[in-house]
Amino acid sequence: MQTANALPAPGAFARLFGRRAAAAHSRRERLRAIAGSASADRAAELLTAPTALMQLDLQEARTVVAYMQPHRIPEGAMFIKEGDAQNTDFMLLVLDGEVTIETLVVSRTAPITVSVLGPGSLIGEMGLIYGAPRSASCIALTDI
Repeated sequence: MQTANALPAPGAFARLFGRRAAAAHSRRERLRAIAGSASADRAAELLTAPTALMQLDLQEARTVVAYMQPHRIPEGAMFIKEGDAQNTDFMLLVLDGEVTIETLVVSRTAPITVSVLGPGSLIGEMGLIYGAPRSASCIALTDI
């Protein structure tokens, strides 16, 4: 189990921002591509909120959003599975809807709900940063 103050795995930041960032379009082109998008504006707004994982100003938030890809996930879909060590190369920012976070606990046969997260929540960041297997399952409680 990873703790909040643990150091990232060696090479994690290079893996996240190395070749992918170099291969991406120029920053200006990416910002132009999201201009006028209601979803992009909502994501930037959530990333600048006082409750955000890190405090970004609006310009920094728009830069981060320019690298995001929108996805719709239907109600009831499990999009992160506890223990998955293969699909750890993404995280999500919830714009709308709610997500149930569930985990299996030793000596239980059914998962227990750890949390219900809504708009502004980042999901999957620990797996992305540390490359460790997913620590919980995430199921769309509503369309997200």
